[in-house]
Amino acid sequence: MSGNKSETTENGKTTLPHERLIEAYNRRFEIQEEIDVMTKTTDGYQSRRFDQLTMQLTYVDNIISIGESDFDKKRAATVGKLFAVLRTLQHSNN
Repeated sequence: MSGNKSETTENGKTTLPHERLIEAYNRRFEIQEEIDVMTKTTDGYQSRRFDQLTMQLTYVDNIISIGESDFDKKRAATVGKLFAVLRTLQHSNN
């Protein structure tokens, strides 16, 4: 996995590296897919898992939002922390 170093687009905008953005989009897709399946169930475990997935989705959306906007060292540190928390959430919930 590459670091949080930035890349510059054609229009001069600095963003998160493409690999990291792709990783975030892939995670978002996987989480959203599981949420879509879970909306069809309503038992207690599924409800708790739904809440966990919703939180993970929020973290991924924040990573994508920050990664696609003007990107600097402070935002790189924030994205690194968000990825770390997301990994922790995903491992503890599996």
